[in-house]
Amino acid sequence: MKRYLLFLIFLLSINLKSDNYFDFHKSSTYNSLGQTGLIYVPSAEVNSEKSIFFTFNKNEIWKLGTLTATPFSWLEASYLYYRPDDLLWGGAEGLYLDKGFNVKFSYKPKQRNLPAIAIGLDDFAGTGQFTREYLASTLNTKNSKITFGIGWGKYAGNNSIENPFAFISEKIKIRPTGFSNFGGSPEYNKWFRGDAAIFGGVEWSIPNSKGLKLKVELDPYDYNKFSCCGEGRGLRTDNLRKKESDINVGLSIPLRDWGNAELSFIKGNTISLSFSVGISSSNNRVKRSNFNPKQQKVTSNATGKDLFYRDLLHNLNLNNIYLQTADLNKKSISITIDSPDLRNQIQSSSRAAVIAKDVAKNNGYK
Repeated sequence: MKRYLLFLIFLLSINLKSDNYFDFHKSSTYNSLGQTGLIYVPSAEVNSEKSIFFTFNKNEIWKLGTLTATPFSWLEASYLYYRPDDLLWGGAEGLYLDKGFNVKFSYKPKQRNLPAIAIGLDDFAGTGQFTREYLASTLNTKNSKITFGIGWGKYAGNNSIENPFAFISEKIKIRPTGFSNFGGSPEYNKWFRGDAAIFGGVEWSIPNSKGLKLKVELDPYDYNKFSCCGEGRGLRTDNLRKKESDINVGLSIPLRDWGNAELSFIKGNTISLSFSVGISSSNNRVKRSNFNPKQQKVTSNATGKDLFYRDLLHNLNLNNIYLQTADLNKKSISITIDSPDLRNQIQSSSRAAVIAKDVAKNNGYK
């Protein structure tokens, strides 16, 4: 517990020194499982288009890494690796290793007062340790994001409810058990079947904190089923997976504009730490400054076009742009330039045009 608190203080110090403030509230954060969401449940949001992030999560039960990509504004896909500390593999604890695939389809209305909605399939082609499906809705208010959802499969814990779609068919009430394979193929016959569970929560942007967010969620999982059980339960499984509360609380800390770190208290008895880092198309990594050309009026006995040409040549040289040819007529000027410092032809041409326009204006040409 002590080392987690010390690390939290370190992250806070990094954040509070940052002057690179952006709209933290509107930005999406990843949960501990590498999904845009709260702490261990998803929201209906996805990150900005062309984003890719890696999330690492560590608690007393497991170590989990997830690579999450958002190729489109409506699609989030992730690939996870999971290593529990308590489950058996080859008769020993801590050697079990599993993987899975998640996908989320999100729709965000243009009207700001309407919530985003999403449908998701988690671990849909895995071995079943995390297999679940969900429908979620997220409303973005002035200072908070409110999520409400319903899930099937591993979402259905001790407080599960009857499948709300049971009126369609009696078969929907029953979720087949076991697996027809060892992972790698979708189990279509299980999707959205069996008992369901309600989940949700609130993400609150703390005012004047440079992006700190408080997250509170309703945790639906039974950890003796969720992320369990490999080749079998270990000696520590009963103690580590005991759940004492359905409420999880966490603090999300922005890591500049590269992601977020989260310190959470889950299932009433466990500290969880996660990091999400990556790149997003919403953040412009290239810093561009406005072009302010150096300018100086030429002192010469020349007049007319001759003075203009001398003035243009001198001012282009001041900005490391070298004039090759120039032709001035009543309505336009055509120039050929060379610039060894600017490899981008569009950039060098635009800078030369700015200088030529100013020189023409200063010499009475409009």
